[in-house]
Amino acid sequence: MTDLLCNWSASPDIADVVKKACHCAVPVADHAALLNSLQQAIPEYEFQLMISRGGWHRMGGVVDRDGSRIADHLEEWVVKEADGSVQNFLDNYLESDYYITRFQGETHYLVASTGPRACDFLQLEVEAVQEMVERRLISDDELPDSLEDIIDPMEYAFAETKEIAGPRYIFRRITSVAEFITNLAAIHEGKSNIERFLQSWDNSSASEHALFCHHWVLGMREFTDAYGEPGVSVKPITTCVNNPPELNQLPLPRGSKLAILIHDFDRQVGYPMAWFFFMLTHMSVSYHVAESIHQDLMGAYAYLPQRDLRILIDWYDNPYSL
Repeated sequence: MTDLLCNWSASPDIADVVKKACHCAVPVADHAALLNSLQQAIPEYEFQLMISRGGWHRMGGVVDRDGSRIADHLEEWVVKEADGSVQNFLDNYLESDYYITRFQGETHYLVASTGPRACDFLQLEVEAVQEMVERRLISDDELPDSLEDIIDPMEYAFAETKEIAGPRYIFRRITSVAEFITNLAAIHEGKSNIERFLQSWDNSSASEHALFCHHWVLGMREFTDAYGEPGVSVKPITTCVNNPPELNQLPLPRGSKLAILIHDFDRQVGYPMAWFFFMLTHMSVSYHVAESIHQDLMGAYAYLPQRDLRILIDWYDNPYSL
């Protein structure tokens, strides 16, 4: 975990307990062991698995032909062993029967509600990873010209698939979203977009029917701006497993036909004003939907509750997206 996000995480005591609970659990298909381990470790919070995002991999370490560990971190080891020269490295390891590994994994987002507001929840991110042999340290076909060619070559031949270890959970971070939003607000001039998004949920009909954290999680990423200053970007990620209809075709119907479209959309997703929150986060719902609804409701039609109409007007006067 990087320093900036670490500063906005849940308390160190909770983080330590959760980290140990994740380490003790063995990955299984339904993640029951992880949920049980968390329940025993911190029974005051009821964590639920909301969404899993897989298909990613990252650089691993170095092993020999038998799978014995040579180094945990490929890049650090190569740089140290090369001592500034790719030839030094080749002199020492050209004949070695060493292999590079990679971690294949999924990121699991779990939440525990702590109150009625949209921001009142703990978000736990846990990775389920498995280390696999990926390729030879030095290819038989072509010698590397640089250390980068060893660490991250453009092309390479995959080695025979081999597991280095069984799957395991790795604690990534736990975030008190309420605290995170408070700290984020302190460094922004005016409300940030994510703050507006959460407040729109609280002020909308959606909050009467569902908890925000049962329908959305937050993807958080650190970045460095053009002036070298660190920052955090936040992207709401829907937990909806259905495929609601796209609302981006033009021309859009108006009046009662448009009302039916958005109500059908909401019904498929599972809460009122779903079309609005998807519009801010997904290409599948066009901004023309909000503009058309606004024109309808400023005219002869009335198919949104007043609280939802106020949210729409606020966005129409000052649009944003995430």
